[in-house]
Amino acid sequence: MWERKKNKRFIWLDVLILAAFGIASLILYFTTFISIMTWTKWNLNLLWAWPTHLLAGILWMFPTMRPKLSWYFRLTAVILLLFLPAMFFLPQTFHWLVVPLCLILLMRAGTILQKN
Repeated sequence: MWERKKNKRFIWLDVLILAAFGIASLILYFTTFISIMTWTKWNLNLLWAWPTHLLAGILWMFPTMRPKLSWYFRLTAVILLLFLPAMFFLPQTFHWLVVPLCLILLMRAGTILQKN
C-alpha cells in the first residue's frame, strides 16, 4: 500500500524479503538434507521456502537482471498458489505462520510481475 501511495517501487524491500526467505530456507535445507538429526528429515516447508530465493534477491539488485527473473516470480506465484490450499492435505502439519509468510512472498511476486 505504501508503494502504491508513493507510486514508487521499493526494490530494497524485495531484496530484503527474498534474502530473509533464502537464508531461512538454507537453514531448513541444512537441517533436512545435511544434518544427522532424524526428526528434521523430509521437511515439507521446502515446498515454498527455496534456497534460490537468496540468489533471486541478489540478482534483483541489478536492474539488467530484473526482466530475466520474471519467469522465477511466475513459478514462485504458481507454486505458492498450489501450496496454500494443498498444505492442509499434506502429511506434515504446518505452523499457522506459514500462511502469512507464503502470502507475503506471493504478494511481492505478484507486485513484481505487475510492474514488469
